[in-house]
Formats: sequence, structure tokens, C-alpha cells
Amino acid sequence: MMKGLIGRRMAVALIFRAWQVCVVGCWSWLIFGFTGVADEVRLHEVTEASTGVKQWHSEAGAAIGGGLGMKVFGSDLDHHFALSKVHYGWWRNKVYFPETWLRGEIGIFNELMVGGQFDPEGAYIVGMTPVLKYRFSYWERFRPFLEGAAGMMLTDVGSPSLGSVFEFYQQAGAGFEWLQSSKLSWSAQVRFAHISNAGITRSNRGINNLFFFLGANWTF
Repeated sequence: MMKGLIGRRMAVALIFRAWQVCVVGCWSWLIFGFTGVADEVRLHEVTEASTGVKQWHSEAGAAIGGGLGMKVFGSDLDHHFALSKVHYGWWRNKVYFPETWLRGEIGIFNELMVGGQFDPEGAYIVGMTPVLKYRFSYWERFRPFLEGAAGMMLTDVGSPSLGSVFEFYQQAGAGFEWLQSSKLSWSAQVRFAHISNAGITRSNRGINNLFFFLGANWTF
């Protein structure tokens, strides 16, 4: 029984280490890829001026929400948060899987999240991450989406869950948008989030959380 428990813990540890590699890759993409996207957007602006066909459109948004602690994957304490976030990025004006209900579009965004822990004690959290999103467009106003993110965070939550101020955090989630107009949409989403320092310090039980957000988005 003990060997099985150790084996499961090693498997979980390997999965999260793989996530950390993804974090490094995502931040390399954030630094270089976002610059490339911005350059491509500027290049397409020249094309748009001559053809009238827009290749990208921008989006900015804001949301408020909270996080409910979960005692899973080695985390043995519930940490509850009050959260807010803003984002800015681009949607690609290209329809994928156009003839099926999977039809949709891909967006890339940079997100800043600021909040605080209110249970078991007060603490701050500040995080920034690139976000990749796929939004289904089969329905006219109802737009479900899937998203994933891996970024970096500063927090003073501290031991025993977190052993350093600098942390990594990974998220995967789903939600939907309701298009009120061509420029404004309302959103609701849920994410599973894991926060840890990838073994930078010995105290690294990690925090696992369900994040909930309600927000508004503006396209232009």
C-alpha cells in the first residue's frame, strides 16, 4: 500500500514538473510570440487598408470572482480567495471547423490577476499569464469557450502550502460569453488552478483551487 501511494505521488510530481516546463515555454512565447503577433497585426493593418478584410480584432476585458480551496494533489489546506483580473489580446478572424458544431475561433491574451486570500488568513496574490482560448461560434449569441494558461505569481501565502513569494500557476477551464452586441459581451467561467514553486523550496505542498469569474469584454 505504501509503495502504491509513493508511486501515485511520483506520478503527480512528474505531471506537475511537465507543467512547469510548459510554463517556461509559455513565457518564452509571451515575450517573443506576443511581439510576433503584434508585428503580424501591424502587418495585416497594412493589408486591411488595401483589401478591407480585417485579419485580427482586439479585445479587452475585466472580471471579478473568487477561488474555493480543494484538498487534492498533495494540497492539505483549503485556501479561499477574492479575485479580480483584466486582459488584453487578439482574436484571429479565421473560422476553424466551419461546417460543424465545433466551428470557432482562436484568441491569445495577456492576463493580469490581483486578489487576496481571506481564509485561513489574509494574504495577497498578483499573477500574470498568457492565455490561449478557443471560442465556439456555432450559436449566434451564446459562445462557449475552452482555455488554458500557465504563468507566474507573487504571493505571501507562505508555509506550509507555499515556501516562497515567487510561484508558478497553471490553469485550465471553460465558460461562455453572451454577445449583447458586436462590441460588448458578458462572460462566466470556471477554472481549475494549481499554484506551486516547482520545488524551489522544500516547503511546496501547493495550492489547488477552483476559480470563478463574471466579467465583461469589449472588442474593437
